[in-house]
Amino acid sequence: MVWLTKEVPIPGTTTRSALGPIDQLLIRLIPRSVIESDLRSQSRALLLLRYALVGAVFTALFFPYFVLYLRIPITAWANGAYALSLLLTPLVLRSTRSVSAASHYTLTAALFVLLFQTLSLDGASSLAFPWLGIIPLGAMLLCGTLGGLVWTLITMASIAAVGVVDALGWLQDPAQRTVASTVTRTCNVGCLAIALGALGWLFETRANALLRHLERQRQAYHDRSIRDVLTGLANRAMLSECLIQSWERCRRNGPGGALFFIDLNEFKAINDEYGHLAGDQVLKEIALRLKDVLRRSDIAGRIGGDEFAVVVEGIANRSAVAALANKVASALEVPIELDCGPVQVGASIGIAMFPDQRCDFECAGSLPGESSVSRQKVGHETVRRLLQEADSAMYTAKREGRRHWIHGDRTSGEHRLAELA
Repeated sequence: MVWLTKEVPIPGTTTRSALGPIDQLLIRLIPRSVIESDLRSQSRALLLLRYALVGAVFTALFFPYFVLYLRIPITAWANGAYALSLLLTPLVLRSTRSVSAASHYTLTAALFVLLFQTLSLDGASSLAFPWLGIIPLGAMLLCGTLGGLVWTLITMASIAAVGVVDALGWLQDPAQRTVASTVTRTCNVGCLAIALGALGWLFETRANALLRHLERQRQAYHDRSIRDVLTGLANRAMLSECLIQSWERCRRNGPGGALFFIDLNEFKAINDEYGHLAGDQVLKEIALRLKDVLRRSDIAGRIGGDEFAVVVEGIANRSAVAALANKVASALEVPIELDCGPVQVGASIGIAMFPDQRCDFECAGSLPGESSVSRQKVGHETVRRLLQEADSAMYTAKREGRRHWIHGDRTSGEHRLAELA
């Protein structure tokens, strides 16, 4: 149906620009909590509203047919009541905020209308009787496999009840009924309901499997985009975003924060002597030790090679930064047990404090009358300059033979690396 949607959207990621004009109107009727609950909520809610819209239109169109041509006013008014119940589906959805509850309401209305028409006319011989077989398929699509199974059992029980009542002659003149034909029609409709329900079940299970696979792939791509594959720490892009957010929080609320730039001192020698597999083991162990020594609120990341970075918030003064840097350095200096034997890796840590006025802000566009302070925006250029400061401090610490160096200090680092050998 081109008029409903222009393209098939990925469930859970649909935007209004990807929807047709009818769907753009229907999606306004769906509560936001329903859309955000899981991957299939929005697609199921749209399917339900489409079903309600199309069903109401067709039922209204058939209303004159029953009244003027067939002259069966009782079924015509039943169809009119059904059309009204379909139009109330969006209200049920908004009041319950549940696609499942609204779907059960719509299916219940359909079942009652079909049973009423079947029992009011010729029982198993009525034109409404075979339409009971459609309910399991609709239930599978609207309510999922479990709800579809429940509605399949309800439909089968209703079909069997109609067949028994018709066979006993309670719905028509005994002289006109034929038990064999009634049983045959009942079995055919029951088999149709089972077949359509099975098709809906196959469709639902396959769709759910594909959606689970899609979600796993999406999560995997998301993890790869923000995390280092080897160590599981944040990558450079993710670390930059976290640093921007930390800078803004510290600038608004205080106190300040610090960026640690960590370079491993003996890593190249380990790689050359024991190979890259041993080097990978060292990097993984370093990542684990950083996670252990840092707080849950701190962010550790791998910039590349043997270079790591840590973003720390809530730093009251430089002495607290120095204490944390010594704690990190001590944890990294403990020998690492490899398959080839123990190795020791030291670290040089360069520290840059933020917020730092020496790192210029990126200025966004402003409206007339806005102050220059309100236009200051921490961006990736600010992060790059802070990284340069931390990198410069790290090289100073390495050159001076110290554990760490705070950018801007004349002397920094409580212990010389030479004294630790």
